[in-house]
Amino acid sequence: MKPSALRRDRRRLSKSRFLGGPDYSIADIATFPWLRNWENQGVVLAEYPHLKAWFDQIAGRPAVQRGVKVLRNTASRSGTRRNAKILFGKTQYERR
Repeated sequence: MKPSALRRDRRRLSKSRFLGGPDYSIADIATFPWLRNWENQGVVLAEYPHLKAWFDQIAGRPAVQRGVKVLRNTASRSGTRRNAKILFGKTQYERR
């Protein structure tokens, strides 16, 4: 995520439990995958406490955990280790 998006989401989450308002919505569903690999993007989530709380809340949802498990299983079948790194690892954010 770009720093401007992080700041925007941080501001939003300082006023609301979820990105789209008081209830879990497509905004949260769509944003979570972008932030899931925050470490690979050079983001220090601790610098954004509202965003971290939101992330932990979304990551703790049973349906999200099932979806992440499906993704993990897909990543393990992506062919080579190199392909898995490009598709799901840190190199997915590198400019090619």
